[in-house]
Amino acid sequence: MAVNLSTLLFRVRASVSDISVANMDDLAMYRELQKANNFVQAVKRSTVTDIDLEIPLICLAAYYAHATYTLLNARQQGTIDESALLRDNNLRRIAQVQLELISSVSLDENLNVDAARYERIRGLAFALSPGVMYDWRL
Repeated sequence: MAVNLSTLLFRVRASVSDISVANMDDLAMYRELQKANNFVQAVKRSTVTDIDLEIPLICLAAYYAHATYTLLNARQQGTIDESALLRDNNLRRIAQVQLELISSVSLDENLNVDAARYERIRGLAFALSPGVMYDWRL
């Protein structure tokens, strides 16, 4: 059973209550929730249940929504509000902690898959080889 994103929309909006509906409508907020869901589905462990995905989804969608709001507000005003940047950083850290609980991969501080860590991991090679067991069918 998949997570119903429309039921989480109001919880995301409550997480970023400083963004009014006039500044970001429900459709835009739902798009941020869809982006968060796509990311969470890509990085989650296979053993994580749908109930366990709700809080990370809400936190990540809140971060995405607030970051989008801050960027749009900065474009309109020509300056970035320092308190909005602090709020973005706090929301990002909260989302990062929640994602680390369900993630099967390492994430960096920008909530991206930590590719540098995987570049340092040595690979294993596999090849076909003759078996040590005798084939009794012959």
